Amino acid sequence: MPRATRAELGSGQLLLLVVSIGLLGAGVYFEGWQPGPVAFGLAACSYLMLLAAVIGRLPAAIEGLSEKQLTTAATLVALAFLVMLALKVPSGLPPRRQIYFLMLGATALLLLLGLFRQGASARWRIAGVIGIYLVIGAWVVFENPSPPMDVWAWHNEALNALVAGRNPYTIDMPNLYGESRYYAASMVSGDRVMMGFQYPPLSLYLALPGHLLGDYRYSFLVCTAVAGAAMARAANGRLGTAMMAVWLFLPVTFLVTLFGWTERMVVFCLVLTVAAAAHRSRWTFVALGLLLASKQYVVLAAPLIWLLPRSTGDSRWSHVQLASKAAAVALFVTLPFIVWDARALFYDLLQVQINQPFRPDALSVLAWVANRYGVMLPQWLGVALVVPATFVALRYAPRTVGGFAMAVGFVFFTFFAFSKQAFVNYYVFVMGAMAVAAAFARPWQASPGPPRAIPRG
Repeated sequence: MPRATRAELGSGQLLLLVVSIGLLGAGVYFEGWQPGPVAFGLAACSYLMLLAAVIGRLPAAIEGLSEKQLTTAATLVALAFLVMLALKVPSGLPPRRQIYFLMLGATALLLLLGLFRQGASARWRIAGVIGIYLVIGAWVVFENPSPPMDVWAWHNEALNALVAGRNPYTIDMPNLYGESRYYAASMVSGDRVMMGFQYPPLSLYLALPGHLLGDYRYSFLVCTAVAGAAMARAANGRLGTAMMAVWLFLPVTFLVTLFGWTERMVVFCLVLTVAAAAHRSRWTFVALGLLLASKQYVVLAAPLIWLLPRSTGDSRWSHVQLASKAAAVALFVTLPFIVWDARALFYDLLQVQINQPFRPDALSVLAWVANRYGVMLPQWLGVALVVPATFVALRYAPRTVGGFAMAVGFVFFTFFAFSKQAFVNYYVFVMGAMAVAAAFARPWQASPGPPRAIPRG
């Protein structure tokens, strides 16, 4: 039946998104990024706030917040994140920590100036914040040319193989840890892990420019900065700068940079999708296809495509057409490696993930229950809970680009929180999706008038 819905996210929902990012960021920051009561308490509060934002039935007191009030909240979260980053100096920087502190202080000053001034100077504040992020990120990469992380080592093995004309999905990978608890025992043979590159081809394509310049992590730094700039442009003015800073300076941002995790590339593809849909671009299907091709688990977001707004005059089948075209783009991006060796590709991308063992150090409810109570919950629980989470998102989230990004964050927060493997980098994607939702929601620019009825199936 038709149901009335707002044309955009409300200011109360934006506030909950901002606070949810703050709580989750603090949760993955504390206790050495390991599962513990503080981390889980903060993450649980973050999840409940995100759920409340998705449902959207909020007190009138927080639905009338001004843009300046929300900018203040986002700025406070960003400043708190800067303090956390100052308390844990990234590896390799301590000998010159004063310079690091000065750059974080300059970022804080730019954000505080944004609370009182806007207009033409906003572009310089945005450029300054992005510039500082890129300098610190490049510094972290330069000072840590060979981090002790399998993701970094495997990207280098795969990219070296690709440059040499060998299939990255048919090689084996180095075992950095000397034990099999991180991998299925059948996959380990001495100092090698018997699998190829375990990320989709799009990760290779985006990482290759940085690799050719000396380190693939430079590519992901640029992806992160471009995503931040898009958030700033979408939200405009003071709120845009604050939301961009929240995203760029997450408490674990330079840890993720150090180890070369790929989730920020997924957020980059999400930003492209949301930005294209916000402008009703005819090329939205290309960005959406890249998003679907960016990581194996992103396919779980396919039903949420229904939340993207339809272009004027489109038929009820427009979402089916959009999804079909996006799937074709995802297939096109992956096709070279399917032709090269389909069996190796699908083994590395799918079977390896199925074979991976349960990780008691995961930031998930399964690990928490197993460690605290000795009870092993079903390992398929995360996938199963995606179904009700998707139903809630489709039922309550508005059909806007902000609603789509918020729903993506909610569904994957649910998925990761109940999965056999979930680590700090997984939640960077969740926080990124929430930041995209907050940046692209424009409650003060919504058209006046009564709520518009939108069919819900």
